[in-house]
Amino acid sequence: MEKKTALRLMLIYSILFMALFTIFFVSKGNYEFLYYTALMAVVILFFVLFYKNFNFPVLSMLGLTILLTLHILGGHIDIGNVRLYDYWFIDGVLKYDNLVHFFGIFTVTFMINHIIRPHLNKNIRKSTWFFYLILMSLGVAGFYEVLELIPAVWLGAANQVGDYINNALDLVFGLLGSCVASFYLVNKKR
Repeated sequence: MEKKTALRLMLIYSILFMALFTIFFVSKGNYEFLYYTALMAVVILFFVLFYKNFNFPVLSMLGLTILLTLHILGGHIDIGNVRLYDYWFIDGVLKYDNLVHFFGIFTVTFMINHIIRPHLNKNIRKSTWFFYLILMSLGVAGFYEVLELIPAVWLGAANQVGDYINNALDLVFGLLGSCVASFYLVNKKR
């Protein structure tokens, strides 16, 4: 499939998916996920407006599309009486929320690499680039946690967003996602 066609299909899917769930979240009074959906709309708008500046690979854009889907479904689907975001795959160790943060920062690390790598000295040490990628990705993860604070404080979603431990685990799983992506990126042939 041609790159332009693939990107157009992902954009159409994302818009329709977000529109459908926006209607649902409004009807249920779920302002937390309405806020997150609005944030995702801003991110999509950014990539539409500035796509030519970055020219991300289709796989990176697919990663963002999957992330959007995982995030919205996490706030909508219940397993038993448990919201998917709060569902534990392994009690006390691994929950859906952790996987979304892992995957999200994993994807972001690839995007950061795509933007920055062409501007680096070709002789940069692998260990240095590995460290820089992780730091930049964690900056994005930290910024996202600040954005998650807004619904907790102003939309009364503190019980849904989580406590300090949840915040710390989000960052830990973001770190793990960044480490995995960075390890791959610094070791792949250019």
